[in-house]
Amino acid sequence: GLPAGVVNRARTILKALESAKPTHTGTHEKVRTVDAQLSLFGEQNLALTSLRSLDPNSLSPIEALTALYNLKKIAG
Repeated sequence: GLPAGVVNRARTILKALESAKPTHTGTHEKVRTVDAQLSLFGEQNLALTSLRSLDPNSLSPIEALTALYNLKKIAG
């Protein structure tokens, strides 16, 4: 259930750790990488947030079409 980016980064780190040479203390050399913080929950989707804020029962037909048009612009 984790995002693909998190799993791929974990695999990269695991490969680096497995290929690192053990030091005299029995620990592995520090894996030096530049990490960007990966989110476990993904980025907040603006279109989804906007959609969740709508109340379809209170929208007129033209308001619903306008909201749909705006969501389509947000989503790309």
